[in-house]
Amino acid sequence: SENRLFCQILANLLGLRVERAANAEASAFGVAALASLGVDPTRSLETLRQELKAGFGAGESFSSQIACSEQDALRSAWKEAISRL
Repeated sequence: SENRLFCQILANLLGLRVERAANAEASAFGVAALASLGVDPTRSLETLRQELKAGFGAGESFSSQIACSEQDALRSAWKEAISRL
């Protein structure tokens, strides 16, 4: 996601580091790259993997900035909100 706030909220809720690709179109490019294997079956998955690594570096990363007790409270509130849908 290009939305920094979303990435930070996700990192806070999960308690995990969230990394995003440097290129915002990485997902679309990955889908197109996989489709290319169907067009040219002589290409190897390893070659494709190397091309993808070369084309997309790591972007920004987000780490949790809240305490575990806050994470638990936010997750509980989120679960409660989802249960009402």
